[in-house]
Amino acid sequence: MCICGWTLPIFQRSAAILLSFVILLAQIAARCSKLGVHCPIRILFAAADTHTFCGSIANTDIPFVVPDTHVEPAIRDLPFIQDAKVRAFVAVPISHFNGEHFGMFCCYSHEPRPDISQRDLATVLMFAKLTVRTLKQHFDTQAEIEMLRSQLAAVIKEDALSIHLQPIVSLSDRRPMAAEALSRFSVHPSLGPQWWFEQAQRSDMQIELEVAAVSKALRHLQQMPERTYLSVNASPLTVSSPQFMEAMRGVPTDRVLVELTEREIILETTPLMQALAVLREKRIGIAIDDVGAGYAGLSTIVSLKPNVLKLDRSLVSQIQSCTVKQSLTKAMVHFATEMDAFLVAEGVETVQEHDALRRMGVRLGQGFYYARPTEAKKATKAMRDFYADRPTLRSVS
Repeated sequence: MCICGWTLPIFQRSAAILLSFVILLAQIAARCSKLGVHCPIRILFAAADTHTFCGSIANTDIPFVVPDTHVEPAIRDLPFIQDAKVRAFVAVPISHFNGEHFGMFCCYSHEPRPDISQRDLATVLMFAKLTVRTLKQHFDTQAEIEMLRSQLAAVIKEDALSIHLQPIVSLSDRRPMAAEALSRFSVHPSLGPQWWFEQAQRSDMQIELEVAAVSKALRHLQQMPERTYLSVNASPLTVSSPQFMEAMRGVPTDRVLVELTEREIILETTPLMQALAVLREKRIGIAIDDVGAGYAGLSTIVSLKPNVLKLDRSLVSQIQSCTVKQSLTKAMVHFATEMDAFLVAEGVETVQEHDALRRMGVRLGQGFYYARPTEAKKATKAMRDFYADRPTLRSVS
């Protein structure tokens, strides 16, 4: 089986698509082998003109089925026919979904094959259609990713990203001790911020979008009461990047917490551990988000040495009615104390949850019960109005 193709920009731009194309051919060869059919694959790339085998099939009246190439001098003298010693073939052009030809499937023999039939042509046509369908999926995905990258670049450039703050409070008197910066998007707001960050990860713009959000959040730190903390979210990939470290320059780092957020298991990679060491040198606090959700195991938490552990909402919800959650939370209180870290209960929504957490020794909380995320300007004003004696985070009782 010979696969001829002339170079297209899509192949020149995307090695992944070309690799997938080759893998597809290998799969076809494997299927043929299981059927007992010898199916060598040859891949050629050439100019799309009538002097090549591919070009001749696509652009001239040469038939798709030729039982003996020596009968037709125009076919016999083609370079590929001579080089590969082709005496018979079934060849089908492969067309782009917009109608443009970009290659060809060809099954050939070194001996004349008078037994070639329309059934053989139908088989090769089936493989050609399968190839087109597979490549179209890649083309569509690539086009979608390019569109996403353009949208994300516009979001960053055109200031379509804003920051809301949600306070982290002392459970004893609901005094705001810190605030978490949360991103909001004016473009397609109904999709929610998580959708945007997922698309950024998918289109390889995760670092750019997260650093843009962190940079914008840090601008609000000076409006917050003195000695309160600002918590910003970043994935391990972003924290390990030079762009993130650059964003940390020139800010009062002793008032910044970096929450490691991850939708998958947090891996203790060398770049991440090196980045965390640099942050500690700058006196930037490290927080582990969603503790209890399974993304960061206890051994990982010990290795990362965080300053703050944030108890996941799944453990906080209805905790007053679940003895298992209560036992786990008490253990986490002890664990955080032994690590000299603070434990923050996330997603507190009811007075019953608040009271239960306080009885178990949790000293800090965050959730709708205390305050919803609010536009940063309004949130910082509310914090200043509430703030009285400016305690440090260590003075929480």
